[in-house]
Amino acid sequence: MNNKKNPDQKPEMSSSSSSPKKQTLFISSLIILWYTSNIGVLLLNKFLLSNYGFKFPIFLTMCHMSACAILSYVSIVFLKLVPLQHLKSRSQFMKVATLSIVFCASVVGGNVSLRYLPVSFNQAVGATTPFFTALFAYLMTFKREAWVTYGALVPVVTGVVIASGGEPGFHWFGFIMCISATAARAFKSVLQGILLSSEGEKLNSMNLMLYMSPIAVIALLPVTIVMEPDVMSVTLSLARQHQYMWILLLLNSVMAYSANLLNFLVTKHTSALTLQVLGNAKGAVAVVISILLFRNPVTVMGIGGYSITVLGVVAYGETKRRIMHEKNIVEDVIGDLVDNFAETVQKKKNVSFFEQQEDTVASRFNRLFGREKPIHHVLGGGKSADVLLWRNKKISASVLMGATAVWVLFEWINFHFLSLVCYGLLLGMIVQFVWSNASGALNRSSQSRVPRLVLPKDFFADVGVTVGTEVNRGLMFLQDLACRGSLKQFLMAAIGLWLAAIIGSCCNFLTVLYVGFVGAHTMPVLYERYEDEVDGFVDSLLMKFHSHYKKIDTGFLSRIPSGKFGFKKHD
Repeated sequence: MNNKKNPDQKPEMSSSSSSPKKQTLFISSLIILWYTSNIGVLLLNKFLLSNYGFKFPIFLTMCHMSACAILSYVSIVFLKLVPLQHLKSRSQFMKVATLSIVFCASVVGGNVSLRYLPVSFNQAVGATTPFFTALFAYLMTFKREAWVTYGALVPVVTGVVIASGGEPGFHWFGFIMCISATAARAFKSVLQGILLSSEGEKLNSMNLMLYMSPIAVIALLPVTIVMEPDVMSVTLSLARQHQYMWILLLLNSVMAYSANLLNFLVTKHTSALTLQVLGNAKGAVAVVISILLFRNPVTVMGIGGYSITVLGVVAYGETKRRIMHEKNIVEDVIGDLVDNFAETVQKKKNVSFFEQQEDTVASRFNRLFGREKPIHHVLGGGKSADVLLWRNKKISASVLMGATAVWVLFEWINFHFLSLVCYGLLLGMIVQFVWSNASGALNRSSQSRVPRLVLPKDFFADVGVTVGTEVNRGLMFLQDLACRGSLKQFLMAAIGLWLAAIIGSCCNFLTVLYVGFVGAHTMPVLYERYEDEVDGFVDSLLMKFHSHYKKIDTGFLSRIPSGKFGFKKHD
């Protein structure tokens, strides 16, 4: 019986093993085609508008919308890629028309900006879409995100500011148009969620494109005639000079539609999160390819700013995903708590008072660093602890943003401390000069009105004493470890100094201070939020470390002779 079944089972196994490979190959092909169409239409737009002499961004957008209208109708009605959804009311039509106008504005603004800006900087500015989306969502729906989500948007904007300062081909009009296009794109996504929120009016992206494209063509036609009246004559002249003019224009329009189609297919066969991750990587790939093709100059500051923006976008997406995941987990946890509440109470009744006391003492000893007080009390319990633990989110966020601004000012913009001091003193002198002369012209006493800036003498003395005390305490601690401490403490201190030396060789002192400040400003609140998890993990890690250390100590370290030095112990 077994011999007869084995031959029949082999084809089934081969077919089942080949189906995942086919699925993987299909999804990989979709992603490659999606990348090719998106990057291709972007580069072709730049080539036509800047290098080819075709300076008609509105007409180019109308060509894109015409191709989307025709190919959407063919794909839905004849090829039946998705079911056809009909508009059910005049109100729904007006909502789609509004979205179409906003979508046109975003596409036209993006095409106009490509005439003046390189593709690399255009992509850096376009990466700020999440910032405008969060802004419009709050202004239009009063929907507030978690403070961590808004904090993740800070590097998004900071990176664009840095990239703008380091962009050799920066153009103000192109920058304004690119920002406007990015804002319009975000406004369209928020508006779509508001207008088409009911179940009866929701349209998938393919059907929405089917209805938006003809409306966009009708809206763009009079604008093209008024603002680009010589478009046909110049286009025919370019077609006579370059025989591939019509092919490039047709290919560009078809790729504009294929980008939307493949966007829908990739989302359908993967997930929205995968599309977001691939979109972030697509921007970086487009930047690299555009630099290689168009040879536009880039600077280290520009690359750094774009990298910060992309990292901020990634952090923003990851933060939103985790918050949504936590909301789902909270619902499940509440259900579990309700189901197990009676059982938990019954178990507690069966446990004696002394066993409860033993559990409490054990939990205290398992706390990080053996502490028994709340983390707020450990940090001092005052206003500084409130800032570190984000009790007042506005003050804590302002402090963090101020430190980030100082670090960007000195590290990325290469501003110098002496220049900052001199400019500050110069500004103060100008203000006092205007103040004193204005008060003199008004027959007022300038001596009484101009405030005197006098720093207290005790301030510098207190700073010196505090710094000196802490330095001496640190030196005594290291000396005691070297002379009277155990070998374990000595090795831990030596490894810590060695790691600090390596970090100091990789970046300058200001960056080290900034990283330490950010860590001190974020780690306490994260620890307070996940206190039990961190304490449990550190406790298990320390237990494993102690067990391994005992083995090494009994086998090797205990045999090393240790000497005592004649230093007097300091209190």
